[in-house]
Amino acid sequence: MNSCLPIVWRILRRPIPWAVPIGLTVALTATLATAQDTETPAADVEVFDDWRVSCADGVADNCRVWQRVQVAYNDGLQDVMAVSIAPADTGLVVLFQVPLDVYLPADFGLRVDGTGERRVRYRNCNETGCWVLMRGDSGVLSSFRRGITAEAALSLVEGETVRISFSLRGFTAAMAAFEDARRNLE
Repeated sequence: MNSCLPIVWRILRRPIPWAVPIGLTVALTATLATAQDTETPAADVEVFDDWRVSCADGVADNCRVWQRVQVAYNDGLQDVMAVSIAPADTGLVVLFQVPLDVYLPADFGLRVDGTGERRVRYRNCNETGCWVLMRGDSGVLSSFRRGITAEAALSLVEGETVRISFSLRGFTAAMAAFEDARRNLE
């Protein structure tokens, strides 16, 4: 996600009719400060519509439900956001990775099917992007299970607000497979 970030913002400033979710694993470390994007071999990935499930190294705590959001640009696809649900010491967490150049004091916004926007502080930024970490509580996960689309709201340094929609198709099945995989690996 660290390639040509100004291009990403130029793309996002234009009307985006849709975003294409593509697989990505976001490695969640104990501190999250050094988390990085890594591609997971196809053999280790289960696909559920727009969501993916993988368990690195066959370890329950390395299981993830994830989606990479991309937009069409210049005959290719450009990453704009990654979403991952993963286990943590305090339960499940929802992790978002967005490009740099966001206005951090404005916080990150998330709503499902156009309602109930939550505002969450950015956790940190590093060379791969800015990270948002929210508790994967029953409210968030239930709204993802019931919803059709979710939307992230980012404020740019220049003052513009960018909204990135992502699909929730397959989320319920992916979460069920994630829970089964974790149970079977414990």
